Amino acid sequence: MEIFRSSVLYLFSTGINRGLPFLLLPFLTRYLSNEEYGLLSLSLACISILSIFFGFNPFIYLIAKFHKLTKKQLAKRLKHILYLTFISCLFFGGLLILLSDFFSNYGFVLQIIIFIILVALSRVLMSIGLVIFQMKKKAFEYFLLTLALAIPLFGFILVGIINLNFKWSFVLLAEAIIGMFLGIAIIIFLFNKDYLKGKLKLNTFKEILSFCIPLVPHVLAFTVINAVDRFFLAEMVDIKTVGLYGTAYILGLGLSLFHEALHKAWQPYFFEYLADESDLLKDKMVKMTWLYYVGSMVAYFVFVEIIRLILPILVGEDFLLSMSYVPLIALAYTFAGMYRVVAGYLYHIDKTWLLASLSVSAAIINIILNYYLIPINGGLGAAQATLASFVFLFLSVKIAVVINYDMRWFTFRINNK
Repeated sequence: MEIFRSSVLYLFSTGINRGLPFLLLPFLTRYLSNEEYGLLSLSLACISILSIFFGFNPFIYLIAKFHKLTKKQLAKRLKHILYLTFISCLFFGGLLILLSDFFSNYGFVLQIIIFIILVALSRVLMSIGLVIFQMKKKAFEYFLLTLALAIPLFGFILVGIINLNFKWSFVLLAEAIIGMFLGIAIIIFLFNKDYLKGKLKLNTFKEILSFCIPLVPHVLAFTVINAVDRFFLAEMVDIKTVGLYGTAYILGLGLSLFHEALHKAWQPYFFEYLADESDLLKDKMVKMTWLYYVGSMVAYFVFVEIIRLILPILVGEDFLLSMSYVPLIALAYTFAGMYRVVAGYLYHIDKTWLLASLSVSAAIINIILNYYLIPINGGLGAAQATLASFVFLFLSVKIAVVINYDMRWFTFRINNK
């Protein structure tokens, strides 16, 4: 019952937080041109990639280690994580500014690049705060924190774009201001709750980096699969197609939110069960996993038909052609959701390098397929490349888990007797 309650709260939280672009879609696709929406889509792709290098995905470390550490040990590591985040922000953010001439080819002036850096940093700080609430099973507090970002951001964007006729870059400015304000509030909260204690030690930095650095190529590869197609389309086709394709991606995000909400509710129990090493719990996890696969495919078909019916309400007339990309992108998100369920086993046994090698392989496949399929099929080629990459990633990780972790994936006891 608690998992169901948490899943509902996480569904709303994820829908509000990650789904904000989806909620804004009816407005942005009516007040921005295809080209402007294409530029916004490119900038969001840059933010996703840059945030990977700010702290080296510290939230994944916190999720995997939370139940293995005392509060004192966790506080010590959180302090080190924040230092890593700010140091890497200065380094990689400064590097991006130095390369600003290259990004000017996409219409990104220095001001836009600074907005991108601030938004990326704020997202990392938000993720740290959200993970603490998630792993402590405080779904309601998690929900309130997402509201604190979404409500003012939604209001700022609507007023700025619709009433004041600001440009697409105002979306980035609004998130930079609100996100950094909340990021500072999270740091103050962690300090007051004694989550930032202990002296800085080189060995602690090494421990965190030894876990997190292999995840950089892993998460970067995952982000490349989700973002690089926009750059290929901008170079090989045009910005208008990027706008249509980006719209389809946001629509597909609706299905991804369903998977992410269930995953967030399940994660605290997942790592707790793994630490228990009970055969009874293992069988329970296997059954729930297979049930999840079946439910995911049913949800996919229902989702696509719903989007087909309500698309004229969700987007402006100029964006209706985006529907042609939705079925493939939604199916790709379905396999990405199923991948999430099994990837945690490799985190648990510290096989992060194996996970990284598989995800990098998927990203390489994605780049190659984008290069060859986009000139032939345009935006559909990009969607085909994304689907093929996530299918490969799910199957390869599933096989790796079956080989490396002792679970009765095909012979579990139905009645757990």
